[in-house]
Amino acid sequence: MPAWKVILFLLVVGSIAFAAVMFFVPDVRPEFVQKFFYPPAKSAEDALDRFKKAIEKRDYRAAARYCTGDFGDYLTKYHSDAKELARSVDNLKTAMSKHGVKSDKADFILFLIDPFPADFKFKALKDGTAVLDWSEEVLKYKGQSYSGYPASLNPAWHVLLPHVMVLGASQTGVLVKEEKDGAFKITFSTVSGDRTVTNQFEYLRKNGSNFRNGLNELGRDVKNSAPTKEKFEQELDRVLKESAPK
Repeated sequence: MPAWKVILFLLVVGSIAFAAVMFFVPDVRPEFVQKFFYPPAKSAEDALDRFKKAIEKRDYRAAARYCTGDFGDYLTKYHSDAKELARSVDNLKTAMSKHGVKSDKADFILFLIDPFPADFKFKALKDGTAVLDWSEEVLKYKGQSYSGYPASLNPAWHVLLPHVMVLGASQTGVLVKEEKDGAFKITFSTVSGDRTVTNQFEYLRKNGSNFRNGLNELGRDVKNSAPTKEKFEQELDRVLKESAPK
């Protein structure tokens, strides 16, 4: 085969491989490629919609493109920590469903340990604010409580959010405004009670791997032995308490 054909073949194969990697492995995309998949938002509704779709995919790096301020900066920096924790939650839920492990309590706790639950609705208001609303999701867990866990676990509940989305607190307000470059971006509150963006992300950085490893271990146990509801709840309690900082 002539050399030019070999070179052409390699270029074609390389281009296809590059395109496949860019499509299926978001974390390795350079910025110029990321812009193609997640272009700037043209309106407040567009920013919120694109943000939600990125959250649904657990692509927190992409979600950060539609945020500004400290939250956006931290989400960009620690997107992989958040993604790994979220994947552990998702994988455990999948294992439970596949192996017939049913527990309302566990479903609630896994909702809480989810860094940023994706099942929310949003509404952009005319004054430049917007509301993210988990009301429908939260209603599924009526009667459940996390009061029996140590205080050191509190920051782990919805670690990326200003406050924990449970009954009585199922919404959070944000600002959505047009930046100097014409793109619309979302600004989250940096302080809510005793929670701050800095402290929350620092908690994720320091402790996220503990929770991730514990949940992954529990997922393997479910696949290997399909524990009873009582046994699974006990093991989930143990994993969370051992994962929390002392």
